[in-house]
Amino acid sequence: MFHVFLLLGQSNMAGDPRSSNADKTENPRIKVLGFDDCAGTGRVEGHWDIAAPPLHECWNRAIGPGDDFAKTIIDRYLAQESVGLVPSAISGERVETLMKAGGAK
Repeated sequence: MFHVFLLLGQSNMAGDPRSSNADKTENPRIKVLGFDDCAGTGRVEGHWDIAAPPLHECWNRAIGPGDDFAKTIIDRYLAQESVGLVPSAISGERVETLMKAGGAK
């Protein structure tokens, strides 16, 4: 089974502090959908890859809450199950953008 989680939000979801090498420990059961084409991670927008920070904006090189969430929740699933993260944080964007039909006017 493949459990998919949307990582919606603004800059706090994308992350702020720079990730360290220790943060980049990979688990092949945790996947991320490419947020953008990123030479630094080798990710391609719209393609699944093994998750490691940054999950969102490539230029930011940050670690956000989605990384720790996935590393914590994966232990609740059977060994043959995986987690998929869909990063959708947009720094500085209005929260209404993330609401159904663009939010209330």
